[in-house]
Amino acid sequence: MVDQTETVLYDGAEKTKAGVLKGSFRLNDLVTPYKISVNVFTVGGAIGYGASSFYTIPPVSIDFDLPKTMTVGDNINVTLTLKNSNPFNM
Repeated sequence: MVDQTETVLYDGAEKTKAGVLKGSFRLNDLVTPYKISVNVFTVGGAIGYGASSFYTIPPVSIDFDLPKTMTVGDNINVTLTLKNSNPFNM
């Protein structure tokens, strides 16, 4: 079995302040779910693990439906849907 997991960010043994670590990373343009997982340990040797998921959503997307079959000379109607996921009204 081949592991096809894509690692977006790996950061080993980073020190935190009051148990909080902030950072950033870039993602590709795919509309897809991502999983984030964290392994932690203390100076005293205690260990912990946490995981969560999130989705990437483009601010604007266009979907359209075309007929499954067409012949020369056909007139077609295309249904176009424009979606705006931007929380700011522009």
